[in-house]
Amino acid sequence: MKLFNKPEDNRFDKFKENLKKMTEEKIAILATKDTAQKLEKRLKKEKNIDLFVLGSGDNFKKIAFKLFDDLRTLDDREYDLILVEIIKEKGLGEAIMNRLYKAAQETIF
Repeated sequence: MKLFNKPEDNRFDKFKENLKKMTEEKIAILATKDTAQKLEKRLKKEKNIDLFVLGSGDNFKKIAFKLFDDLRTLDDREYDLILVEIIKEKGLGEAIMNRLYKAAQETIF
C-alpha cells in the first residue's frame, strides 16, 4: 500500500501519467469523493485500475468505515498496488492517518 496526496486541480493529468508508468500492475485507488470524481473521468479507459470512493473528505467516520472495509475486500482480490489518498489529520482523521502511515510502504505523487 502507498499513500498519495490529492492532486491540485491542474495536476490530475500528471497523476494519470504517473499511474500509466505502472500499467503492468493491477491497481486499486481509494480516494475521497471529490478526488474520485476527478479521477473517474480520466481513468475510465484504464482497465488495470479500479477506483473506490471513501466518502466526503470531511466525514471521517464514513472514511474510517469504508477504508477498513475496502482494505479487507481488496486483500481477497490480489491487487499489485493499493493507493490510498491522504486525508486531513484532524480529530478522527489523525488516527486514520496514523494507522495508514504505519501500514504504507511510502508516500508517492
